[in-house]
Amino acid sequence: DLHYLSPDMIAGTEDFEHALNSDRKLLKESSAILYEKFEQVRADKPDILLVSGDLTKDGEQECHAALAKQLQQLQQDIPGLKIYVINGNHDAGNWGTSLEDFKRIYAEFGYDKAITEPRSDCSYAADLGSKYRLIALDSCDPDASTADGMSAEKLEWVHAQAKAAKADGRYPILMMHHNLLDHMPLQRIFSKNFIVRFHNTTAELFADWGIRMVLSGHEHCSDATVYTSALGNKIYDFATTSLTMYPLQYRIIDFTDEMISYAAETVRSIDTAALSAAVKGYS
Repeated sequence: DLHYLSPDMIAGTEDFEHALNSDRKLLKESSAILYEKFEQVRADKPDILLVSGDLTKDGEQECHAALAKQLQQLQQDIPGLKIYVINGNHDAGNWGTSLEDFKRIYAEFGYDKAITEPRSDCSYAADLGSKYRLIALDSCDPDASTADGMSAEKLEWVHAQAKAAKADGRYPILMMHHNLLDHMPLQRIFSKNFIVRFHNTTAELFADWGIRMVLSGHEHCSDATVYTSALGNKIYDFATTSLTMYPLQYRIIDFTDEMISYAAETVRSIDTAALSAAVKGYS
């Protein structure tokens, strides 16, 4: 969850200052944090960069456009890098950016590589190299601020993509904004809008359809958890926290034929001189 806010959008009005000061996210610092994160990506030179939603503060088109330019530059700077995004509840719908706007702005980051027919929501499927297939699922409700928009139709689409991946000899990886499983005690009660409804039933289906890995965000926690279906099939949900909330982490995952290893990396410093020059009033 990048929750990026362009410095050009930071105005000195009282209402805006109240919004920034009452938000737990480091919105004023988000541009500097994102710069450092992308510098770390340039140093790491990964094959693939996945962003599981909430790319912007509140779906401002100016922020989406500015972020898309930075992602374009990142792909140019790292030969062979492929970037894939999916929308979160702060990206499209009621936020001033339509679903079609989102797909147009981020056309180069998954939608141009889609092997599926265009959908009315933001879901798509795309191949990752020769072994894997990404199922990027739009889990959001465009008319609700945080609740998921899972439906029988979306589940059937995921089932079809999982079957197609298996038929093509590929390992399906599902990415969506909402969590599939509990990542803290009683999350389904206290943070019910951050986990998909009927989550155990959904996890049961996903696991038995051959999906083993889900990548999610939304809850702003760094955690991995597992569910085992009645048939003994395991599915893992890797939740990654927000880049603009403490402790400012992102996740690196390595795939081999034998195992999957993962670690959380942290953005530990920013260029405060550059931030002060870009954001008026920042000390």
